[in-house]
Amino acid sequence: MTERWLTLCERLLLARPWHSLLVILALLLIVGAHIPDLRFDAAPDTLLADDPASGFAAEIAAEFGPQEFLLVTYRPQRDDLMAERVLERIARLRAALAAVAGVHDVSSILEVPLLFSPPIRFADIGGELQRLQHTGVDTELARAEFRQSPLYRQSLLSGDGQETALRVTLEPGAAEALLQGQQRLLDDLQAVLERHRDEATLFLGGPTLTAAAMPAFVQRDLVRFGAATLAVMALVLAALLRRLPWALVPPAAATACGVLLLGLLGWSGRPLGGVSAYALPVALVAAATMALRLVCAYGECLARQPARAPREVLGETLRAALAP
Repeated sequence: MTERWLTLCERLLLARPWHSLLVILALLLIVGAHIPDLRFDAAPDTLLADDPASGFAAEIAAEFGPQEFLLVTYRPQRDDLMAERVLERIARLRAALAAVAGVHDVSSILEVPLLFSPPIRFADIGGELQRLQHTGVDTELARAEFRQSPLYRQSLLSGDGQETALRVTLEPGAAEALLQGQQRLLDDLQAVLERHRDEATLFLGGPTLTAAAMPAFVQRDLVRFGAATLAVMALVLAALLRRLPWALVPPAAATACGVLLLGLLGWSGRPLGGVSAYALPVALVAAATMALRLVCAYGECLARQPARAPREVLGETLRAALAP
């Protein structure tokens, strides 16, 4: 059975080599045409599917509402963060962000209950608590509480007490659209921030934004890493083998493997995750290694019997590679 298989492979691949190359090229073109259909899935739940805490996070989301959020950092350019005019600007920014379609709610230091500004009795906790948005609040006491309280320390203010953040909680549908690459929500949020940049230094970030941007990072890394790997491989092999055609075989095999793998994934409709995407460089290296082994085996066979025809040497190389 093995001999029949080897003979069949030798006849199919070597009897008409140009026909074999055309068939392989046509196959790569057909499969590679589906590379644009490849989808990247960098949602946080795909990265934490095996994490026990992900189940607890799902329970929290079901109990208390959506948990996908963005963060807007706010640092006033001239006035103190706790100045009345700055707090009014934060309130206007919060209202503008909350009015954006796809935003569930916006939280800031204005709504945080103050327990030590001034200190309250335990019996008063069930009543109306002071907040920065209320009038008559001692802002210096509130600043000290935000920076020293175990509940708020390192969560609401920066180390110098002049920068805070607004949490923009997203609707589930908006978060899903953002993770799928739709930029409308980000454009609307950036438009709101642009109207307030003359009064504060603003930055938009957060885990959801990182997850949404990860596909672009992965694609760029794959292109750069793949191109650099193939270029370095070709240069090193050209220096070692001293024959340019032989040196181009492993990079060509790696390229064909990458096109075939990505095309099949795009054809199947299965998304490529942020972690599984890096299996592509491993496949490229494996294909190049196998091709390099065949090139070296061909060179050894040719060196032993230089008078033999190239087809016979290729047949012997193929048998040596496919034999169990």
